[in-house]
Amino acid sequence: SNGCSKTDTVRVVVNPIPKLSSVKNISASCTGLVSYTPTSSISPIATTFSWSRPAVAGISNGSAAGSNSISESLINTTTSPLIVPYFYTLTANGCSFIDTIFATVNPTASINSPKFPTAICSGQSFNYKATSATSGVVFGWKRIDTSGITPTAIVPFTPSDTISEVLTNSNTFITRARYVISLTFGGCTRFDTVFVYVNPRPRFNPTPTLKNICNNAVYADTMRSLT
Repeated sequence: SNGCSKTDTVRVVVNPIPKLSSVKNISASCTGLVSYTPTSSISPIATTFSWSRPAVAGISNGSAAGSNSISESLINTTTSPLIVPYFYTLTANGCSFIDTIFATVNPTASINSPKFPTAICSGQSFNYKATSATSGVVFGWKRIDTSGITPTAIVPFTPSDTISEVLTNSNTFITRARYVISLTFGGCTRFDTVFVYVNPRPRFNPTPTLKNICNNAVYADTMRSLT
């Protein structure tokens, strides 16, 4: 100006955009609990967190919202894992950013094979294959000791989806054998139950005794069964 020059300086503070520095893909616990604590990429600068979750088909919980950490139990009513999004709004130094995390919620695996299969007779083989509508389930089974049913139950779980063993009922009445089925999926194990009725074999009561009759006489007796 008027042949004179001078250099001056203007300083502009450019604040960073806050984003999540914590993991963005998590899994719910075996009980469906989603637990998450957010952290900011611009820590230790104070950041405020708020979150919202939309309703997701297959998750029985409605939509929800909150601030800071997440802690809520979600129920997956389907037979497959579902991914639930959470939208986080982070605000720091007047700047805001919407970030997203995803929570995987596994279904509660259960058997869809019959829980009361066809009864068997004492001394017959019980053959059963456990199935589930949830693909990828790993099965195990064990039988609970029941009075009158042999052989003696095996204590540890047998890692198989197939049961095949001969059951003998020494009782004089129909006896129910109980099997516990373990289902493991997504690192979580739950248990279901299968019952099979074992019918006893009919036998005389009392043991027939020798009777003397005359030649050409009529033999008469009453047959009775223990069963």
